[in-house]
Amino acid sequence: MILPFSFSFGADDERFESKDSKHSISDSIYKEAGMILDQGKNELALRFARSLQESVRRFNAEVSYNQGFTEHLELYAKFSFEFNHFISSSPQYNKTNKGPGDLVIGGKYSLINEKPNRPNITLILQLSAPTRKSTSDVLRIGKGTWGGGFSVMGSKTLEPVAVFASLGYDYVHSLRLETGVKEGAKHSFTYEFGMGFAVNESVTTLTAIGGSFTSSLKYDGAAVLGSEVEQITFRNGINFKVGNSYIGPSVIILPSEGFASVELVCSTNI
Repeated sequence: MILPFSFSFGADDERFESKDSKHSISDSIYKEAGMILDQGKNELALRFARSLQESVRRFNAEVSYNQGFTEHLELYAKFSFEFNHFISSSPQYNKTNKGPGDLVIGGKYSLINEKPNRPNITLILQLSAPTRKSTSDVLRIGKGTWGGGFSVMGSKTLEPVAVFASLGYDYVHSLRLETGVKEGAKHSFTYEFGMGFAVNESVTTLTAIGGSFTSSLKYDGAAVLGSEVEQITFRNGINFKVGNSYIGPSVIILPSEGFASVELVCSTNI
């Protein structure tokens, strides 16, 4: 089970080019729906996440920078630092792995702007690059290899509700583990459907359900029987607007994973 709490601090409601000024849905919902920053706008964000699993403790600190590059294009970059700790029933086997994670660059392109009779459609492309060699699979920092993916997001505002959905594909390139074994490439297909509801001008709720399917593992070309992974994710949150900032705790549940995560996100225009 995951229990993340997200706190985001942002600027005013004019950051997103697809919004009408009368909209009361908060910026955080528009970002979830894939809408892009206005041209010339910049955003800096810090994200802290702590995952609590039965045998592994994970901490992730991520900094990201987003820029409204053109009227229809937003570019972004992310970089993270990770700390993973394996807890064994025998303390002498406890192990820690820490260091910089993947460098991620990407872009969002607005294919269709929302109008009264049509939804907003956004295409998202991204590429991730490793900053270090892969180590233990359990305590791996980042993907440990090159990766990339794309997704298509659609959203529609029906005041006081905003609904959104996405379909995506992720690719992780093969890599050589520290044991010398070659781990094959991975392919994942993802989806998510969600809804934001504006309780008033300062409070917005968020509910979403998502999932993914990841292909089977391969080591030295041989597939591991039954290693395909299918996940379902439930997200619920609430966003509070305080002045020009946003505070948004949320809860995410992964029934199949059975672990908890606490998350904190702070973002602001620069």
